[in-house]
Amino acid sequence: MLATVALASDHQRNGVWLGARTGTVCADAVAIAVGALLHRSLPSHLRRTSPRRSSRSSGFG
Repeated sequence: MLATVALASDHQRNGVWLGARTGTVCADAVAIAVGALLHRSLPSHLRRTSPRRSSRSSGFG
C-alpha cells in the first residue's frame, strides 16, 4: 500500500488506483478459486473445523 501511495505521488492517481484495485480483485479471485478447489478435495471431517478452533491453531484468538 505504501508503494501505491508513492506511485500516486509521481504518476496519475486514477491509473495507480485502477491498477491497485485490479491487482486486489485478481488476488481475491485466486484466493476464492483455491478455496473452492480445497473445499472439493478435502474430506468432510476436515471441512467441519470451527472457525474458533482454526483461529486458535494459527495464533489468532
